Amino acid sequence: MIKQKRQQKRYIKRFQVEFTDGNVSFPGISSDFSIEGFFVRTTHPMPVDSILDFAIKVSEEHIVKVRGHVVRSAKPSSKWYAGKKLKLTSQKEGMGIKIIEMDKNYLHLIRSILPAAPAASSKPSS
Repeated sequence: MIKQKRQQKRYIKRFQVEFTDGNVSFPGISSDFSIEGFFVRTTHPMPVDSILDFAIKVSEEHIVKVRGHVVRSAKPSSKWYAGKKLKLTSQKEGMGIKIIEMDKNYLHLIRSILPAAPAASSKPSS
């Protein structure tokens, strides 16, 4: 049996996300939120240890900004079958993100989707 590395329970919530390494921006979809991080489904996963800025689009008027450290990066492998390339879907394509900086709205977002969310270990920045 594979040991789970997660220390916090995760809750699924889908939001459009845009992330950048400071040079190029890419789209994604959020999922699996916890107080300390989230997963971003994207066809452009960045390497582990990358530091990225995220804009989480909660609504047309409400954007939550965080900075995160890529702790897991997964791009499913492909295989050829009968002359066609097939994507293997046993794992999610994207990145596991650990929050290292958040704006004051991130805690409000987390509290709205996590039941009884504990105090965050990262301090919100303005």
